[in-house]
Amino acid sequence: MSAVSAHFASSLTVMTGPRSATENGVSAYNATGKCGNRSVKSRVGLDMEGLAAFLRRIHPISTAMNVEADTGISARTIEGWLELRSRPSFANGLVMVGVYGPEFLAAAAHGAPDWLSEAGRQQRIDQLKAEEEALRERRRALEGA
Repeated sequence: MSAVSAHFASSLTVMTGPRSATENGVSAYNATGKCGNRSVKSRVGLDMEGLAAFLRRIHPISTAMNVEADTGISARTIEGWLELRSRPSFANGLVMVGVYGPEFLAAAAHGAPDWLSEAGRQQRIDQLKAEEEALRERRRALEGA
């Protein structure tokens, strides 16, 4: 595995430019570029506490076992994340994003851009609307019986 691959596999940090700092064991990247006439800075890192809180919120009971059922990632691996002993590999991070979408990514990204937070919020709204419609259908079925 190359040094670059090893870095991504261990940190799941979004690289936006040259390496500038390391904070709390999570590599932080800082890029300065131009967007029109203004400077742009981007800094996104993995927030393990946010990741753990997200997983506990969606699965408050038997968190690791339920996440394993959703993702196929072993419960033992997930327990390490929940206990803040380890971090997801890049591959496992991609699985998590694929299963849980932008809401997960926004929760697990320290310094997430506004568009990502908005996408996560919109995902949650859509989920709640679907749950609401399912409850309406159940109610109609009971009232019609």
